[in-house]
Amino acid sequence: MKSTNPINLILLLGIFTTFSANIYSQKGNSKTDVKMEIFQTKKSDTMEQILIDKLIVPAKAKQEFTEMLNFNRNFIKKLPGFIEDKVYERTDEDGNLICITVAAWESTDAIKKAKEAVQAEYQKQGFNLQDTLKRLNITIDRGIYKNAEN
Repeated sequence: MKSTNPINLILLLGIFTTFSANIYSQKGNSKTDVKMEIFQTKKSDTMEQILIDKLIVPAKAKQEFTEMLNFNRNFIKKLPGFIEDKVYERTDEDGNLICITVAAWESTDAIKKAKEAVQAEYQKQGFNLQDTLKRLNITIDRGIYKNAEN
C-alpha cells in the first residue's frame, strides 16, 4: 500500500473486520494484535447498532490518517443502512491524535452488508489492514453498541 492513497486505511473505521448479529469488543496484547470477544444479544438483528472506534494515531501519521478518514466517511455514507456518523478528536500530551468515530447503522444486517462492501473495496485496492496498522503504529479499540434505553 502506498502511504499517499487515502482510500485504504480509513475503510477500517466504518467497518473494521468481522461483524455479525453479536456485539463485539476488542482487546489485544499489542497495538495490532486484536482479540474479539463475543457477547450474544437479543433483538440485535433489527435494532439500531452503533459502531464506536477509539483510535490512537501517532503525530507523524496524522495527515495520512485525516485524508483517509475523510474518504471513509464519504464511502460509508453511501452504503445501505447507514444512519449517521460523528468524529471527535483531541491531541494528547505527546502530540498523538486520539480519535473517536461513531457510526449508526439500522441493524446488524446493515453492518454485515457494509462489511462486505468494505472488504470488496479492500480487495480492489490491494489493502492489508494489519500491515497498515503496523506501518502507521495506530491502535484501535472497537465495539458495536445498542441504545441502552431500548
